[in-house]
Parts: sequence; structure tokens; C-alpha cells
Amino acid sequence: MTMRKPFLSRRTLLRGAGVGLGLPWLEAMVPVSGFASSADPRPPVRMAMLYIPNGVNGTAWRPEAAGRDFKLSPTLEPLKDLKDKVAVLSNLWNAANEGGDGHYAKEGAILTCTTIRKTSAEDIHNGVSMDQLAAQRVRHLTPIPSLELGVAPVATGVQFSTGYTRVYGSHIAWSSPTTPLAREIDPNAVYQRLFGAASGRNANFAKMDALLLDRVLEDAKRLRAEVGAADRLRLDEYMSVMRGLEERVGRAGNPAARKWTARVPIDPKAAPTGRPKDHGEHVRLMLDMIAVAFQSDATRISTFMFGNAVSDVNFGFIEGVKTAHHEASHHRNDPDKLRQYEIISR
Repeated sequence: MTMRKPFLSRRTLLRGAGVGLGLPWLEAMVPVSGFASSADPRPPVRMAMLYIPNGVNGTAWRPEAAGRDFKLSPTLEPLKDLKDKVAVLSNLWNAANEGGDGHYAKEGAILTCTTIRKTSAEDIHNGVSMDQLAAQRVRHLTPIPSLELGVAPVATGVQFSTGYTRVYGSHIAWSSPTTPLAREIDPNAVYQRLFGAASGRNANFAKMDALLLDRVLEDAKRLRAEVGAADRLRLDEYMSVMRGLEERVGRAGNPAARKWTARVPIDPKAAPTGRPKDHGEHVRLMLDMIAVAFQSDATRISTFMFGNAVSDVNFGFIEGVKTAHHEASHHRNDPDKLRQYEIISR
């Protein structure tokens, strides 16, 4: 299938000097060939942003010394076999988040560097996250622009002690100031999506998915006029997340997607079976999905959340821990809680 569209070269764009440099990546800059070829032997550059809720025990996280001869901290010690390939960055700070109170203000802006305002979701406003800025540059090379994963369902409603909508605590990837990207928490569903991209099946079902998505959004809008204020807020949060699915559907139907081939095959028989009840196994499977996505080159950008803000997962299944993650993070310098906090982070 021949794609006929005007092509805008980078050289043409740069003629605009300062004005041109401020433009977003446009489809007209993408060569007609579309997606990358698996024949290219060079390994692609990839990025995964892994987010841990509730922070870490800082004194046990920071390495000793600087430069190549740094000593791994107790929390980072499991990375010892990879030490020569690890760089630990210090002195980073989200200046726009200075003074923001509570978990939600910090988490919602961790990749956007935006000042989050308190809201009940009717005027939700953030920024574009750095993973999505990266995805804008490489989205034309893979069938899936970016992969957003987690292990906990999206929380709805308002966290009344702080006044923030829980949407901010359930997402770190934002495609626009008002659109958090939907996360997938079922490893089997992720695997099927990756297999669909590798086999071309996603393109076949794109039209059907688009019709289903339109119907769901239309039903949600109609229902909004018939429910109370609290439910309207929940529906607003739901729809803001659902909009993140619209691009996925549009991408799957892109004719250029059929030109792409996986770097390695994805075996449909190797799909995970359902969502594990064990927290550790669930986390490992979701990280495996990122590995499969990168190996096949289905995407080059991913985010993963080990939990939502204020995650209260109890880590009593780990030796030496008898408390929940959130409780340990509010340690108040209690030596025993600090010890458990470090073990959870490790």
C-alpha cells in the first residue's frame, strides 16, 4: 500500500530557526517507509521509567563517593553484578514541585515537573511527561508508541486529607496536561497486545476497537448527566483515562504498522495466565512484559508503577518486614521502621 502524503524534512523545518525549533514532532516529518525494519542490526535506544511509591529510605539509598569508583549503598547492593553499567544521579530536584504537600502532588508531577493544583478532577491540569516527550521522537519507528504498566487499579475520588484527585496518584505518564495515559495491570492482556502488534492482528481489530471505544465514551457522557456530583467526578476521571486509549486504537489501524516486523518472534503459547495474586510475582511478570516489548521492538518507551501513591501493600511476605509500605514510609525516625523501609526498597 503506497502512502501519499507531503513529506517535511528536518532541514526544511530548521529553516524556521528559532520558530521551527519550537515545533512539535509532526507526522509530515516521518518518512513514508514508516516503522523501523528488523533488518537493522543496531540495537535501538530504549527507555523505561520505573516508579516506586512512598519514596525510599534515603540514607540507605545514596551510594558512597562519586565517580566510577562509587560504592553501592545497601539498597542498591543487589545491582553489584551490573555496577559498571549503572550510573546513580544525584542533586536532581523538581523545582516546580517545591512546597507541594502530600504524596499526590509529588507523584503526579514526577515526570512532568509541573506544579499540581488541588482539584476534584473537574479542572485537572498537569504537563506532558518526559516519557511522552521521548515517545514523540520515536513513535514512528514502532507499532506501539509507549507502554504504560502497573500492578494496582486506578484509584478514583478525592483524597480528602490533601484535597487532590486520586488521578494524580495513579498515573505518571501524561500525553497532555489533561490526559493521563491508561495503564495496563493484567500481564496476559499486555502480552496479547504485544503479540497482536507482532502478528499484525492489532490492525485487523482496530476498527472494531474504535467503535467500542466510541460507544463506551458516549455511554459515560450520557450517564454523567444522570448521576450525582461524586459520581460525576469519578466518571470525569474515568473518561480522562479512556481518552488515552484513543491513540492506541488509531495507531493500530495505521497502514504503516503493517510494514513493521518484530526483531524477535513472540510466542502466543508463552502468554501469562491471568493476574497473579502474589505481589512479587505480579511485579516480575509486568517487568517481563517490558523486556518482551523491548526485545521484539514493539515499543521503545515504557513506564511502570510498582504501586499507586500511598500504596499500602503489606510486605510481610519479606523476611524482616511486618508492616505496610506506606506505614513504613512515615517512620518518624523510628529505627525499626527505618530498617523495614530499607528492606522494602531493597
